[in-house]
Amino acid sequence: MNTALLDIIRRVLIAAVAILALIVLIAAFRRVIEVREPLAAPTTTAATTTTVATTTTDATTTTTTTVP
Repeated sequence: MNTALLDIIRRVLIAAVAILALIVLIAAFRRVIEVREPLAAPTTTAATTTTVATTTTDATTTTTTTVP
């Protein structure tokens, strides 16, 4: 084979490896940044509790209190 063709193939392969290494480094750097300081706000779920207390003072009077 021609040495010029082999030289071109070698340069293309080196460039492909360099681009792949750059992509891997960028992905790893983004993961480190995401772990240290998340880009999106963390998702939280709020729990709501409702308590109902019923007190009977009389046979005819019932008081119901709802606490949010």
